[in-house]
Amino acid sequence: MAGINKKGISELVSVTLIIIVVITLAFFIFKWVSGNVAESGQKGADRAVAGDICREEVKMRVNNIQESGDFYIVTVENLRERVLSDFLIRYELGENIEIKKARQLIAGFETGNVKAEKPSFTPNIVKVIPQITLEKPEIQANEKAWWLCSNQLAQYSL
Repeated sequence: MAGINKKGISELVSVTLIIIVVITLAFFIFKWVSGNVAESGQKGADRAVAGDICREEVKMRVNNIQESGDFYIVTVENLRERVLSDFLIRYELGENIEIKKARQLIAGFETGNVKAEKPSFTPNIVKVIPQITLEKPEIQANEKAWWLCSNQLAQYSL
């Protein structure tokens, strides 16, 4: 009889430990899932904010493109108040497409010359896509983020 009591107690301790482990694992899984869901929600909100900013605060026009050695000088006019600083330059010639990055600070309602590397071919269409920098409090998920305003591209035919 004494052996049965010890066996019953050890089984009770084992079952109790298993229940504690299961509850602990469930708690950690719940915390991890809820953290990912909250972060995903913040990233979705940040995408919506970036889209709104691109629609409302970013607008530009390409006024001229000149050759300068191994570069093109792209004259970009900022038609809104938001400062523009980063651009993707997309060169097109039929099926040929090349994309180069360019950086030039252009304040609101000003015109600036963006120095962009030439592609390996002579393009007939040049598209300039602005990239904006977002920081808190505009966004929530990160301290700083970059967003391409592809719906605000400016096109120029050579």
